[in-house]
Parts: sequence; structure tokens; C-alpha cells
Amino acid sequence: MIMTVIVFVVIIFSFIFGEYLPPAYDWHHTYFPAARALLNGGTPYYPGSPLENPIWVCLFLAPFAVFPEPVGQALLLFASVAAYYAGLHGAGLPRKWIPLIFLSPQVLYGISMGTIDSFVFMAPALHPILGFVVALSKPQIGIGFAVFLLVEWVREGKYREMLLALALAGGGILISLWLGMPFSGRLISSPWNTSLYPYSILPGLILLFLAVSKRWKWKSMIASPMLSPYLTFHSWVVLFTVNNPYYLTGMFVFSWAAYLTWHFLNL
Repeated sequence: MIMTVIVFVVIIFSFIFGEYLPPAYDWHHTYFPAARALLNGGTPYYPGSPLENPIWVCLFLAPFAVFPEPVGQALLLFASVAAYYAGLHGAGLPRKWIPLIFLSPQVLYGISMGTIDSFVFMAPALHPILGFVVALSKPQIGIGFAVFLLVEWVREGKYREMLLALALAGGGILISLWLGMPFSGRLISSPWNTSLYPYSILPGLILLFLAVSKRWKWKSMIASPMLSPYLTFHSWVVLFTVNNPYYLTGMFVFSWAAYLTWHFLNL
């Protein structure tokens, strides 16, 4: 009952708040039109569609796209805040540190762009099967955790669970490819690509090996952006999954310095 009331209040507030929000780039250009196309019985990979995520991303975003674009954006903003909080809390960060991380450029930038990063970020807090599928929604953030889960399933002998997760993700990817999901690689040369690839491959593999061998579920996320040839700045939010006050303070300061430098270099 309480949750129903909260959802109702959030929806009503979104109708008011959404009209004052500037259009979020990813929501406006990618996710809203793609989800709407799916709701209308078409393919989200229509000609000119910039969507390069699997089909289940549109299924997840469909409830937001049912509403007018500004309202859906406001709802997505509230959901993203909740997802980031769930991720940071799940990573073991004390509540007193979470407001600081919300002021980081990664979180602020991710929320303002209307991305799905927050939902992928919280993947380790979900049921493993769902978490595996969600992690593959955006490998730039989730591939490390997906590998971690595969090793854990083998280690614990949970082959049925692993096969179900692989079947769901594999089937979704095959359907996406059949509908026209592109792998253009066009974003690699874009000015907002902050990847350190290929120089980050070795440290990324070392970190992934340590995370898997020491069973660091949340820290496995940090390896993901190091193994990706493309990612935007807000995807580096995975760096905030280490529960150490000195590390978090230093990473917060470093993130703002890096973001401002990257921003002014690309003006």
C-alpha cells in the first residue's frame, strides 16, 4: 500500500517537474524514441536509430516511455537516483558517504543525460540471473560482474542457474541482432569517449582476476571500463564501489579534476 502511494505521488510530481527539465540527451535522442518504437509494434533499431543496447533495455524503459517524453524523463530521473542509491548501499558504502558520491560528476552527469548507467550499476544488488542480464545491458559497466557471476556459478556448481542466465541473455541478443541492432563502432572516435583502451587492458585483466579469485563482487565492476574501447565519463561511476574513506575522498577530488579537464579540452 505504501509503495503504491509512493509511486502515485512520484508520477503526479513527474507531470509537474518534467515540464521544467531540459531534455536529457540520451533519453531524448536514443532511449525514448527506441522504447516508443517498440511500444508501437516496430523495431527500436529503426533506420537512423542510435540505439546499440540489447532489446531488453527497451522493454525495461517501456513503462517510462508510455508517458509523454518530459514526464518519462522525470520518472527516469527519480528511478536513476533510487538505482544509484541501491548500488552504492549494496557496495557497502556508509550512508554518510552516499550524498558525497551523488555530488560526483559521474552521477550528476549520468542522471542529467538520461542514461541507463544507474540500473547497470546496481546489477550486483539484484538476483544473479537478473543481475547477469542487466550487466550485459551496457558491458562498459557490467562485463566484469558478468564474468564474476559465471565463475561463481561454476565454483558453486549452479549450472542450471548459469544456463538459464546465458539462455536469457543470448536469446535477447540474438533477437536484437535479428531486429537490426548495430555494432558500428562509430562511438569509439567520438569526442566523449573517455576510454583508456588499449593501455587499460592489462590492469583491467589483473583487477578482474583479483576480483574473481578473492570474490570481490562489487569491485569486479571496476574492471569493466578498463576493458572497453568506448565509454562516456559517467560510466566511471564504478570507481566508487570501494568502501574506504581516503579512497572515496581522493577519487571524488580526482573525478572532478579529470572531468573539468576533459570537458574544457572538448569544448
